[in-house]
Amino acid sequence: SNIFDKNLLKRKTFVIAGGTSGIGSAVAMQISKLKGNVILIGRNLNKLKSVRNSLATSNDQKHFYYNCDLSNFDHSFELFTKIKNLHIELDGLVWTAGSELIKHSTMINSSDVHKIFDVISHGLTGSAKAFCSKGYWKKKGGSIVLISSVSSYRSSAGMLLYTAAKSALSGITKSLALDLSKNNVRVNNILLGAVKTEMHSRITKFLDDRLIEQYRDKHLLGFGKKDDVSALIIYLLSDASRW
Repeated sequence: SNIFDKNLLKRKTFVIAGGTSGIGSAVAMQISKLKGNVILIGRNLNKLKSVRNSLATSNDQKHFYYNCDLSNFDHSFELFTKIKNLHIELDGLVWTAGSELIKHSTMINSSDVHKIFDVISHGLTGSAKAFCSKGYWKKKGGSIVLISSVSSYRSSAGMLLYTAAKSALSGITKSLALDLSKNNVRVNNILLGAVKTEMHSRITKFLDDRLIEQYRDKHLLGFGKKDDVSALIIYLLSDASRW
């Protein structure tokens, strides 16, 4: 595949779980510009409509959105089963769904645990029950990209739950790669540093300029941008990363 082809993803269909997030919406936009079809999943109906309406559309492109609580195992399984029944087989899935939390270990509670873990332990596994089933993917295979964090192996104070949840994604990646290899579906996990998104803004708004500078200095090239990440994801979704 020519990774620079403007029709790189033409006639291909991709699900974006967490499609209203900064990275999720950026990936959806890039897919649409490369002539791919997008299926957005998120919790905020208004944001879903807004992202859907912002996507590039040509005569043979179709974009859809579904409102779903991806922290619920049964709801996630039912939605991904519905997607299989209503749409053609998938070419790719990007999982950006999740929440951030910085909170000292002595202050966390059960609600915090559910907030951070359920979208992975319930939502992703419930979805996997569906997308690992026979006939879900096109015969030539596909690609799954899970968005995680460098904190999964290099944590900071106050990130007990967030670090644990992102570490779980690494284990899930390995298991899914084994389960789906027979369907020629590859599974990759991207460990991101700090990227300028809405989540990043929520975290840094409590920091003064000195702390933000220290945080930035931990990144050799500074804070990342959404387009930096979406370009990498597009490569992993494309046939250029087939092997």
